[in-house]
Amino acid sequence: MTGKKNFPGCEIVLISTKPSPARWKLKENYIEVNLEFKKLADQQNNVEFVSIWDIMLNRKENPKLKIFISDRLHMNKKGYKL
Repeated sequence: MTGKKNFPGCEIVLISTKPSPARWKLKENYIEVNLEFKKLADQQNNVEFVSIWDIMLNRKENPKLKIFISDRLHMNKKGYKL
């Protein structure tokens, strides 16, 4: 983590990947990446992991379509508010 070396007092926040409908077929890969991000954060001082994954899913555990623009990859204002 170069940032920690150059800015030792700086807090770093790792934000999880998001569950985009356009890349939903890669769901398992993204879940694995998020687990690795969490492990990394847990092993470091001044590093916090923030998961946005669950808040972007509906009750059926699929991405909330209303928070994405038409490409189903990028978020709209509602998505960013989450």
